[in-house]
Amino acid sequence: MTYDRRAATWPVVCYGIKKYWPDCPWPTVFTTNRLGSPCGQAIKTGDDTNWSEMMRRALRTIESKGILLLNDDYWLCAPVDTGPLLEFADIVEGGDVDYIQVNMSRMAPGWREYPPDPRLYIKPDKEEYRASLQAALWRSEALLSLLRGRESAIQFETTAGRSRCHGTFLGTKRDYIRYAGRPDPDWEGFHWGPVMRGKWTRTANEYGRREGIKIDFEKLQA
Repeated sequence: MTYDRRAATWPVVCYGIKKYWPDCPWPTVFTTNRLGSPCGQAIKTGDDTNWSEMMRRALRTIESKGILLLNDDYWLCAPVDTGPLLEFADIVEGGDVDYIQVNMSRMAPGWREYPPDPRLYIKPDKEEYRASLQAALWRSEALLSLLRGRESAIQFETTAGRSRCHGTFLGTKRDYIRYAGRPDPDWEGFHWGPVMRGKWTRTANEYGRREGIKIDFEKLQA
């Protein structure tokens, strides 16, 4: 999920997928305003209005029952194990589960193991970030049904307690996708993503240095 003012992040997204997920089984799709994407394909959503409306426009053009939703500053930093993700995608597309967060989060009080699969746990109905926008597999219709008005991504996360009215929301007990900024001893404990409030962070600089790639730090627009 992205928009044209964040185009400076796109080549790094493509770099990470090529290096750390060469056997990715699904098409890579960028939600843009009017620009094409440097890899995969672009769904051009038109005017930059707000996160919810752009997401709504994009979802209405995607025929897949499920999507793996990533943001444009989720830069892969470790190899992705495709097999479990395919299995989790089958669970979502089966219709009984609406959502599986595939990078581990702190399990909220009241979590329960998901009986059919011990790798997964059930998110409690009252968990604050039950519908987190960290890396997650979504049933497309479920995400579409949760979108409201002119919400930003942050507003969606903090108000999507309405997700408790939907089906089962799951999390994984370990990270299946790792990206820069997540707590990780190999990344010197950085907890900030590469972009915060429209500005680059030191995580972005560290990623470029560690990976030996050039990032155009002049082109990011807030």
